Amino acid sequence: MDPIITENPDGTIHAIYYLYQPSKAAGWAFLVLFGILTLGHFVAMSPFRSKFVIPLVIGGISKP
Repeated sequence: MDPIITENPDGTIHAIYYLYQPSKAAGWAFLVLFGILTLGHFVAMSPFRSKFVIPLVIGGISKP
């Protein structure tokens, strides 16, 4: 499949390589779910002093 090449009104050229448009609602829903699960891991880690959960918590709070 060849890219679709368009020119914007300001003169810049824009290429569309695939026609997929991600859903913002699904993105926000998964972000909230991921945050809740990260918080849950942290809460479960604290009283039991589970050391194997530390990488999960660090991975949940770090930026990509």
